[in-house]
Formats: sequence, C-alpha cells, structure tokens
Amino acid sequence: MVQDTLVKLGCRKELKKPRTLHSGKESRVFWDIEQMYKVAPYKSRITFMEDWFDRIVATGARFYRGIPTGGMLIENDLQVYSNPHTLLGSTDRDVGGKSRDVVILDDVLTTGMSVVGEMVMISGKGFDVVAIAVLVNRSQKDSINSIPIISGFHADPVD
Repeated sequence: MVQDTLVKLGCRKELKKPRTLHSGKESRVFWDIEQMYKVAPYKSRITFMEDWFDRIVATGARFYRGIPTGGMLIENDLQVYSNPHTLLGSTDRDVGGKSRDVVILDDVLTTGMSVVGEMVMISGKGFDVVAIAVLVNRSQKDSINSIPIISGFHADPVD
C-alpha cells in the first residue's frame, strides 16, 4: 500500500538519464519523498503510513531523529501522530534518568552511510539507537550494525 500510494502521489520519478546511487549502481528511478509533503495533507499521509508509524511507536523509544531533509519531514509527522514522544534535537538534552532510546528516521535507505553517521553522532551523545525507520528501503538490509530496520516497503535496489 505504501509503495502504491507514493507512486500515485508522484514520488517515484523516472529519469531520462541514469544517476549513480550511493551504492555505486545506476538507476533511472528517483524517490522524491518531499513530493508527498507538497501534495498530500497530513491526514492523507497518515492514512497510508499508519501501520509503519505503529511499528515505529511500538519500539517504545522516547526520541526520534530525522536525517535531513526527508527524515525530518517524517519526524514531524510522527511527532504529531505519536504524542507524547519527543523530538531529539541537534544538541544533547538532560533527560533526567529517563529512557535515552532513539529511532533514526530517513526517507530512502540505499547504502546506510547517512544512518551510520547519525548513529555515531547520537551514540556519542549518550543515546541508544534502538531502530532505524525508513520509508523506502532500497538496501535489502533488515539491520545495520545489529540495529533493526523498520521499512515502509522494500524497493528494488535500482528502483
């Protein structure tokens, strides 16, 4: 359902010339998740992402951290959906002995390099990454560094 809806919203773009992905593979497909935010109001987005959001909330994490820019858009929607979960800003916060569990959010996962960089930064601030949530998983991975990936859907690595 997620993939079909993203296609209907115009998020799957066919390119005239192939572009090189982070994986080194070439693809004529570009997933433009920001397009969803231009054409679909919040309630419409939540309708097709609800199951995915429920799986993210089920981790019990207290914080979400969106990778710019697509992950940050998803983070904002998830904040509204899952209140009272809080956002993890770019600076460390005193959480007073409460859970320091974080879910990293990204729109499209290809190699995982952005996620790994975010994991290092977050861990360095004393937080624990408990899951990685990506709307479009091109990587075919189920985990990165033993951290589970919660995928909206799995796309072909070059699609």
